[in-house]
Amino acid sequence: MNAAALFLLLLLTSVAVFTSAGRILSDPDCLCAETAKSLNVRLIATAREYGPRPHCSRTEVIATLKDKTTRCLDPSSGFTQAVLQTVKAGKVRRVALQMAKIKATTAGTTAKFMLSSLPSSSP
Repeated sequence: MNAAALFLLLLLTSVAVFTSAGRILSDPDCLCAETAKSLNVRLIATAREYGPRPHCSRTEVIATLKDKTTRCLDPSSGFTQAVLQTVKAGKVRRVALQMAKIKATTAGTTAKFMLSSLPSSSP
């Protein structure tokens, strides 16, 4: 092999190694390549936070918009934290309402059962 071919082989190997190392360092398997600091709140349908995972070392927040598209939000911004708190508060409220409905239905059913099991006072 001549010197030029050896140099070219060394150069191509170096490029391949540095390119793959750069891809590994930038977390290619993460869902978000770019993040937004904020969005129009009226467009957000829901938001979900993904913690670090085996294939992605970053925390990611993905907002699903009302038109079914998704946008990545910067997890460290105050806007994103407020959106996540609002989503969590909404879920807590929905669960509380569902539990109240279940309790009311159960109480109503129990009362009906108790009334129906009483002996009737027929003359």
